[in-house]
Amino acid sequence: MLRHLYLISLCAILGFVAACTAPMPTVAPTTAPTATMVPPTATAVPPTATATRVPATATVIAPAPTSLPPTPGVQNITLTWFGQSMFTLKIANGLTIMIDPVGASVGYKVSTLTGIDVVTVSHEHSDHNNVALASGTPKILRGLAGSDWAKVDETIQGVRIRNVNVYHDDTQGSARGKNAVFV
Repeated sequence: MLRHLYLISLCAILGFVAACTAPMPTVAPTTAPTATMVPPTATAVPPTATATRVPATATVIAPAPTSLPPTPGVQNITLTWFGQSMFTLKIANGLTIMIDPVGASVGYKVSTLTGIDVVTVSHEHSDHNNVALASGTPKILRGLAGSDWAKVDETIQGVRIRNVNVYHDDTQGSARGKNAVFV
């Protein structure tokens, strides 16, 4: 079951990337000089198997270089990671979205950013809601309203932004609360 969820998640991520990016140049993988390259293989894990540490002499499996085909009408999208949960998404039409701005207590030194149009906050933990990192007056979209999910479904500069309700843990939110994923 877990393997199927992993594959579904991987397919969703690859589908998103394929839908949002122009072709990227193919880059050959690099490894340490002593590594042995072998193709990845799938191995069934019996239900009674337990996790073990991978020995230091393990074989390195290199990722295959990836080149995505162009998507008609979608170009010049830039996704920048600043650390932990924080990204900016710059879209060709000029819209810039800051995603889950990280708090200073996490240890990433991120300066205030200009030119941000929208800030999305998935939940109200201090490592995801530092909206002060966006200067000016961006539109703030919060995935939670108090202790419940907010309903977000807006179109800003021609881009539809909505949220999907999820939990921050695998116990229906009892450990870490509710969370929202922005699409």
